[in-house]
Amino acid sequence: MKDYVKRIHDLRTDRHLTLQQVADFLTISPDVYARFECESGDLPTAQLIRLSALYGVSVDYLLCITDKPERLT
Repeated sequence: MKDYVKRIHDLRTDRHLTLQQVADFLTISPDVYARFECESGDLPTAQLIRLSALYGVSVDYLLCITDKPERLT
C-alpha cells in the first residue's frame, strides 16, 4: 500500500470531509478522487499541492516523507 493513501484518507476523515467535498475543492469528480484514496491511481502533483493547501500540511507530510505536518513559510 502506498503510504500516502492512508494519510490522505485519514486527513479527510479527521476533518469530517466527504469524498464529494474534497473532489469539489480539487475540481475533479468524486470517482477520480476515490481512486486516489483506493490506491488505484497516482495522485498528480497539482492535486497533491492543492491537498496540501486544503489540509494545511506540507507535501512531504502527505507523501509520508516526514511525520511533521508543518508547512514551511
